[in-house]
Amino acid sequence: MTLSVLAADAAHALVLLSPLLGGSLAMGLAIRHGWWAALDRPVHQGWFGRNKTWRGIAMVSIGTAIAQWLLDLPGSFAATWLSLGHGFALGAAAMLAELPNSYAKRRLGIGEGKTKGGVAGRAFLVVDQLDLLAGSWLVLGLRGEATAGRVLCSAAVLLVAHPLVTRIGIRLGLRRVEGEEPSLLQ
Repeated sequence: MTLSVLAADAAHALVLLSPLLGGSLAMGLAIRHGWWAALDRPVHQGWFGRNKTWRGIAMVSIGTAIAQWLLDLPGSFAATWLSLGHGFALGAAAMLAELPNSYAKRRLGIGEGKTKGGVAGRAFLVVDQLDLLAGSWLVLGLRGEATAGRVLCSAAVLLVAHPLVTRIGIRLGLRRVEGEEPSLLQ
């Protein structure tokens, strides 16, 4: 794989996944302003913890749908609904893909926003940063957008970007966390 192909794959992956930032922003604004407080209930506290909420799934799905529509700016009525539907599916799949990792961490006694030491802890930290990609690329793969290069490039970028976006969200009051958010950069 040449450097130019790798750069093209990275750029394409960033564009394909960029609507998820709209979902993240929508969720952050919902937390900050108390929007949709009735949905701020754990999906299943015993399985996934307190932080995986119905509001999170809804807001990320809706925010990603709106961001996808803004990215596409479709001209026809049908294309508008396809764009919104794709964005909603992308956001929902990303959020749902986080649940298995949360379930495994709760079974191992790892608290929300926490990590374990050692090799196992680092492995969970990597999975924690990348789990949303599994759902995202499933949706993008159904559209024929997934290639090995794009998936690998998105994983590399996300390992750096996820902790940075999290820290920015914390500083702007768009993310609630108990204690310090772990990252691979620490």
